[in-house]
Amino acid sequence: MLAMLSKMEVSFKTIESPYSDPEVMLAIHNLHILLFEKKGITESNITGDGTGYSLTVKKNYESYAQELKDKAKENRNDDKGKQSAKKRKTFAYSFRLMDLRTKMYMAFGSSMKSEKDAFDRAMMMLSHMDVDIDTARLDSYYSNPVYVDMFGGKVYIIPKLHTNDE
Repeated sequence: MLAMLSKMEVSFKTIESPYSDPEVMLAIHNLHILLFEKKGITESNITGDGTGYSLTVKKNYESYAQELKDKAKENRNDDKGKQSAKKRKTFAYSFRLMDLRTKMYMAFGSSMKSEKDAFDRAMMMLSHMDVDIDTARLDSYYSNPVYVDMFGGKVYIIPKLHTNDE
């Protein structure tokens, strides 16, 4: 979109740098709120779900080659042949709330800590919206009364679908 509006060539870095600036994030958030106001959304039936993503960290060639050399050196010096500690997988978690009528995301949270932390961040974003929640649809992870009470209205818990293979 930026390339079409500015009629200049735009690279990934052109977008990445400003997008991470707090001022740009604030402007995008404000546009999000104004869009909901323009559409007249004052009450909503929402659905929400969270997920986690396994991450792998890409390394540049120089650091990767140096790491391989260091490991080879350690293996030569290690007469017992001990293996180094297993690498711990890293996960990123996200939680999204969507308005069912407009199919627009209302709130989003992400965390490197847990899905619950991502949920809490999404709820914080939702608290800044001037929208009453009539109903919410969540999966069984959120069936605890603590979560249900946060929405105030009716909350429908969607059970996990079990197949014959499980």
